[in-house]
Amino acid sequence: MRNILLEQTRDKIKDIEQKIENKTYSVLAGEICAQQALTSLKQKERVLSENYKEINAGKEELKNIWTKLNKIEEKNRCLRVQFL
Repeated sequence: MRNILLEQTRDKIKDIEQKIENKTYSVLAGEICAQQALTSLKQKERVLSENYKEINAGKEELKNIWTKLNKIEEKNRCLRVQFL
């Protein structure tokens, strides 16, 4: 999933760079808007390419917490616990 997103981001960056170079962007999305979009996409690319280990570690931690919360909820649904 991350690889697909990273590839799509790189394609968008190339597209915007070509539009800026050839000055083929629309009138509404002028050069300033195109530059801002390019900056944003480059930052997204950097995060996806460099910080994926931290993202995966955080995802695993959230999965563990979610599992623990589900176990607690299952115990709460127990009739003995509800009776007490």
